[in-house]
Amino acid sequence: MRGVSYNPEILPAELIIRHKIKPMPTREELLQRN
Repeated sequence: MRGVSYNPEILPAELIIRHKIKPMPTREELLQRN
């Protein structure tokens, strides 16, 4: 894992936008997402 886990439900464009806004999401956000 390189910090951001791949989620099939998220479009690549959305990943790029989120990456620009927040390069490294916190572990809490990843836990809430899963």
